[in-house]
Amino acid sequence: MKKKIQRVAGSMKEFEDQMTSRKTVVPYKFIPSLMILASALCAMSTTILTPALPFIAHYFDSSNDAAQKILSLNLLGVGLSGLIYGAISESLGRRFLFLTGITLFSVSAFLSFFAESFNILWGLQIIQGCGIGCAAVLPLAVIRDVYSGKRAAYLMSLFGILMALSPALSPLVGGVITEYLGWEFIFLILGGVGIVLGAGLFFGLPETHPQELRHPVSFLLLFKNYGRLLKNTKFLRFAVLPWFSFSGLWVYSSTAPFVFIENLGLTPMEYGKYPIITILGVVIGNIFVNRLIKVLELLTFLKIGSMSLLLGISGLLVATGYDCKDPLFYASIMFFYCFGFGSLWSASLSLAMDHVSYGKGYGAALIRSGQLLSGSLGVMVSGLLYQGSFLFPGLFILACSMAITVLVWTTSKSEIYISD
Repeated sequence: MKKKIQRVAGSMKEFEDQMTSRKTVVPYKFIPSLMILASALCAMSTTILTPALPFIAHYFDSSNDAAQKILSLNLLGVGLSGLIYGAISESLGRRFLFLTGITLFSVSAFLSFFAESFNILWGLQIIQGCGIGCAAVLPLAVIRDVYSGKRAAYLMSLFGILMALSPALSPLVGGVITEYLGWEFIFLILGGVGIVLGAGLFFGLPETHPQELRHPVSFLLLFKNYGRLLKNTKFLRFAVLPWFSFSGLWVYSSTAPFVFIENLGLTPMEYGKYPIITILGVVIGNIFVNRLIKVLELLTFLKIGSMSLLLGISGLLVATGYDCKDPLFYASIMFFYCFGFGSLWSASLSLAMDHVSYGKGYGAALIRSGQLLSGSLGVMVSGLLYQGSFLFPGLFILACSMAITVLVWTTSKSEIYISD
């Protein structure tokens, strides 16, 4: 046993030396750019479809609910696969799974371009989501393999900014494509981008997880670790905060295209400008936490975030009640909801992970996948509740926001700080 430990330690030291040697500077210099591009593609691959939803429903002569299922099933695929990719990559390595996932994403996107029924499109979107799910978790693992310290922290901050900016800009891109080329070309372009990224990964991404550090796949251990986390009430108390708020955000995001395009008469390209205003709140919320983290307690950020959520959704419901026809007002008032989401996300993630004594990777994967799965549920709820306005979807968002507020304002300091 002692010799085995020494051998593993020696291989780790050798691998670390390789990372920092001059010989490996060239192979690893493309990793930051490739990981950032992969994360951006994952973030935008779903939201880019939002301006096209009314046109997809019209093309197939079906209900709005059927079109919204495209988003729901895509998010479902990303969320479920995210729980698996991280664990399996510890056994099979990062590179193989990355290339497999991106290939699956690209092929399903190309096939979606030719889909002639909703059933086929739904199935392909689940597969597409499962494929791009690799880019939801593996970039962080690769960065962790190669970098540490300030360099790793800097790259992580870029991921956070992209996670907010990509969904903000992608509806505008999707609107331009839908208006000038047609909604089908969104899938064609996504597939093309996937092929380019796949080529970059094939030539520019070496294996970052050495054979000596891998272990056999154990699905029993996988379910056991996730089961332990789901029984950890202190972890769940903070993990569910971004789940509820993300679900509400997707209810709004999947309802807005129908309200703005069908009811208010905007073109897809005109609609694409407004999510930029809304999602900008997420960016500013994260910056707010980053700048004041040394001054305010984490519980304070949670309280500010919860009140901002209530302010945003209450304003949306009031505007709906008065039959507001100004899309700028809707987008501006939801800025406050997104600001609350940004504040909550940063603080709640930190607090949730503080209560994970083992399996930090499993904890991070569960939080991230839980967000995506709750987003999928939110889109499904939006399709069921939508009756031509924000009223019923807004009431669902209000219920989520009130649940968050109750959880936050009933949290004591003893539940935040861990005794040594």
